Amino acid sequence: MDGDTSLSGGTASFLEGKLIDLTECLRDSPGFRAQLYEQERQISDLEARLDKVVMGCEKMVDASVSYTDTARFFTTSIKELSEHFMENPTIRHAMRQFCDVLPKLHSLYSVLCDQAHVTIQKSLKAFLSGNLSKVKETKKTFDRISEDLNTAVNRNAHTPKTKPQEAEEASVILANMETQFSHHAIDYGYQVNTIHCEKGHEVVHNLLTFMRAQSSFFSQGYDLFKEYDPFIAQLTSTAEALKKESCAEMDKMSKRHSLVVTQHLQDGSPDEPLLPMDNPAVPIEISGYLFKKGSSGFKSWSRRYFVLKEDQLVYHSRSKAVNDEDYNKTTYVTVADDLRICTVKYAEDQERRFCFEVVTPNKSCMLQADSDAQRKKWVAYLEAGVARALRISMSAKGERGSNRMSVMYGEMDSSLVRYRADSDGSTALANDYSLGLYFLEVPGNDKCADCSSPRPNWASINLGIMVCIKCSGIHRCVCVCVCVCVYVYVCVCVCVCAHACV
Repeated sequence: MDGDTSLSGGTASFLEGKLIDLTECLRDSPGFRAQLYEQERQISDLEARLDKVVMGCEKMVDASVSYTDTARFFTTSIKELSEHFMENPTIRHAMRQFCDVLPKLHSLYSVLCDQAHVTIQKSLKAFLSGNLSKVKETKKTFDRISEDLNTAVNRNAHTPKTKPQEAEEASVILANMETQFSHHAIDYGYQVNTIHCEKGHEVVHNLLTFMRAQSSFFSQGYDLFKEYDPFIAQLTSTAEALKKESCAEMDKMSKRHSLVVTQHLQDGSPDEPLLPMDNPAVPIEISGYLFKKGSSGFKSWSRRYFVLKEDQLVYHSRSKAVNDEDYNKTTYVTVADDLRICTVKYAEDQERRFCFEVVTPNKSCMLQADSDAQRKKWVAYLEAGVARALRISMSAKGERGSNRMSVMYGEMDSSLVRYRADSDGSTALANDYSLGLYFLEVPGNDKCADCSSPRPNWASINLGIMVCIKCSGIHRCVCVCVCVCVYVYVCVCVCVCAHACV
């Protein structure tokens, strides 16, 4: 049979990558919400399709007069159920094989009505009323705790510095709600994963029992089933393998609550070491929830999920996807698309606690963490990301920048510029001023950012732009916390002096 080869291929990958990551439950990330939404949709789909199968079996038992039509309906429902297992060709192929056998048994099916009542109707009803009902009850509790956590988070965020007692109380309530939410979230993820683990072998096992009952009960059907005996034997081992795999996964999840303690210890540690930024192969990445201050209107604070990855800082809202498409297609908002021209600083002048600011050449973003430890962690990672992005870019593009400098500023010795790429970073003064040279490589900096004059020779090292000598006078009149201007030629001279000292 053609099923001999297909049954042996997809068993090992049935649960791989399909279960909800219980660690993501603790983080309550948008990815977890989207995955949970998809799993809930699949459970609803499974329930509807199983109801249809059970209804088909009841009709076969009760409507023996209209046996032919009822058996055809049942066969169709099995075909529709097989569509639920599109991601696993093993189970789907098994369901298709069932649909090939059942029409051949329609003439003998009336004798098997009692057996069908036991193996199909009763068992699948027990699965529907047992496991799926637990998921619904757990979902109600999870939704309620999630709302309570949002209330506690907002209360903790809105408590001002001037009320330390209320702030302490809000922090305690938030910690308690986070612990409760973590336990309920991981329980809900466990219930959803349990359905995903059990549905395959439950459906296959009951249908397999029904098929084997037909083979043993009908002596007249022996010849018909003879060609299906190898398939049934292989399907039995497949069902056992599916069951063992699901049992192994459930055994791993039996210690699920220990993840809550581990995750909370990691999140609450202010001394968590940073990844080494000297190695370009090791990325600087961090993600989590922060409050963001609006830039217009009432300047209200909104909680968003921020991600620092691939030298970019972006954020998502926690709302689930608006359709069934992959979560990765969900739009996100970019705060800083290039960390090389980004700065970060603490914002102690804000009324709210734990605030810090991310500044780019065209906008500023005020953010608030849930604790001082989280704020320090975010600031440290952002600063490390900025330093790493600059280091990688300056080392990779140093030679190209030297050639461009020699063209734009022919009166300068190209060897002076090349020193910037060859420097090992040991001279701190040269490193500080080499940023001005680096900005000449940025596309668009061959003109003044204010008046578009060609060949500007002043660099704003914190804004990442080049300006002419006339416009630089305006920039140098403002505070250095707003704009720091240096003369590019001076940058070259400083680099030369530093090189001579070395």
